[in-house]
Amino acid sequence: YSIRPFADYDITNDPAESAERKQWNSQLSHLRVAVENAFGRLKGRFPCLRNLPGHDVREMFRTVEALLIVHNIVEEFGDDPTNIEGFNGIEDPGVNDVF
Repeated sequence: YSIRPFADYDITNDPAESAERKQWNSQLSHLRVAVENAFGRLKGRFPCLRNLPGHDVREMFRTVEALLIVHNIVEEFGDDPTNIEGFNGIEDPGVNDVF
């Protein structure tokens, strides 16, 4: 049972509004997948992001922002982390020691 005072079905019976809502949800879903893929690439390049402490949101934001900048710079120079010896895209053994 829902704890909300309203039902979990579409609020409107208007087919045009329902279609618009479905289109918006689809676009939002595609954007979310793109963002998740981008963070997946970042986590592959910078495994320390997997264990980023979550007690200071500003510091987390600054860390992610800095790593995005570094990522964009190395991408611009054509760096491919798969060419690094021992790189497998998953956590390194010492990743917990970074933070």
